[in-house]
Order: sequence, then structure tokens, then C-alpha cells
Amino acid sequence: MTKYFKSGLCEGKAFYTKHELNFASNTNLWEDVEYNKELLAQHYQDHYYFTYDEEDEGDKWDQVYEQFWEALSYWNAYFEPMVFNEDIALECGLTPFTYKGDHMLALSACGMDLSPRLEAYQALVHGTIDERSKLLSKQGREWFEQVMGYEITQKALISIGYTEI
Repeated sequence: MTKYFKSGLCEGKAFYTKHELNFASNTNLWEDVEYNKELLAQHYQDHYYFTYDEEDEGDKWDQVYEQFWEALSYWNAYFEPMVFNEDIALECGLTPFTYKGDHMLALSACGMDLSPRLEAYQALVHGTIDERSKLLSKQGREWFEQVMGYEITQKALISIGYTEI
């Protein structure tokens, strides 16, 4: 049986609370942002072709810093989930961070509908999905899989208990 819980991307009580912040035009906001640079370094090490080493103080940290702020700069909308898991956020293509003590997720890209990233995250950390999710319709699932890939799509379907795979 599929388990539903509204994501907030559509309507009703929400899994996500949406925040509007403009980090690009207000750099004073930056001082209230925290992120796990070690986790991001581990996640992006293949992208940057460096070996993760906590003791390394080289260019790696500059690359991680730049990658982090680039991911936050695509949109002014950020999503505060009910359940925060940095590893799963990164697996779903989201960038996790904390702003003034609130755990948030950035979409980390632009130019297309990236709501499947948030839907997959909700499915994987909470085992629920909004009943209007793209994942649950044939046409929407094709888009979902294009954005998330086959493996994450299947994990999300299994996580919500969807039996019509």
C-alpha cells in the first residue's frame, strides 16, 4: 500500500516549508549559513578528481566552497524538510545546509522542473510521497526517472510501498 504525506509542493500540511532567501544580493546572509564541508568533499571527490583527506588544506576546500555556493545561487527558494538527512539529500541531487539553525535543501541546478529531487528525498527519508507526485503517473514517472535516474526512482517506489512498479 502506498503511503502518502503531502510534500507542500502542491498544497496542504507540508513535508517541506519553503523559504525565500537571496544569497546572491545579500551577502550578509552568508554568515548564518553552515554546511558540512567534509561530507561535500567526500561526495564531490570524483567530480574534482581529488582524494578526500581531512588533513589536506589545498585547493580542494576552495573547490568545495565554490561548489556549495554555486548550488545555492541557482534559485532563491530553499526547502526545509521535516526530516533532514544530508547523505540522502546529496544522493537526490540536493545541497543540504543550515541557515540560522533551520536545516534546508537547495535544488542545486536550474533550467528545468527539479521537483523530482524533492519528491525522491521525501520518499527515501520519510517513506511517503505527495499523492500528486509525478512519480505516481506514467507520464510523470518518465520525467521523474529522467531527472533522478532508474536506481533512485526504483528506491523511491519501494520506499513508499508502491506495488505497481
